[in-house]
Amino acid sequence: MSFGTGCLLVSFNYTYASIASPLTAIYTPFVLIYSVLFLKEKINKVNLIGIILALIGALAITIIG
Repeated sequence: MSFGTGCLLVSFNYTYASIASPLTAIYTPFVLIYSVLFLKEKINKVNLIGIILALIGALAITIIG
């Protein structure tokens, strides 16, 4: 079991599954961010826009949800 999945299972104790589960969609932007930081990958405009939209969506789910 990965760390993220473990955190997801713990989060079910504190919030509804309809809020916690969509937040797993932000795994992908964090992989991209870490690949830039640690692997020195190049990031383009499309990737940057995707990261921003994913984080905005996660924030919206958290606030509105």
